[in-house]
Amino acid sequence: MSSFPIIDDQILDECYLGDDELIADVVQVFMEQKGTQVGDVASAVKARDALAVGRSAHKLKGGLLTIGAAAAGDAALKLEKMGKQGDLSGADAALDTLHAELERLVGALRTRKYI
Repeated sequence: MSSFPIIDDQILDECYLGDDELIADVVQVFMEQKGTQVGDVASAVKARDALAVGRSAHKLKGGLLTIGAAAAGDAALKLEKMGKQGDLSGADAALDTLHAELERLVGALRTRKYI
């Protein structure tokens, strides 16, 4: 797993000043979009479309970082870089890591009662 925290409280504090209600609202929006965004990344990896991998992973990373999801954001960043470099040789493993980090994230969000 990642050396980054599942949820980076410093990011949340800086962005939302500890407003749990606002965080929950932002998390809700992310959760509504997560399935589509992750599906876009997975489809691009399956199609071996480096440009689409880079773009879709970048979009997902942005959403993850808005909710302080540092570990999953790092996993998305790795896929983004692979796409931008045009080298998808490790993309399947990176996608597996992304899925694992997203599972950990959802658990952490539930524990914190954001979802």
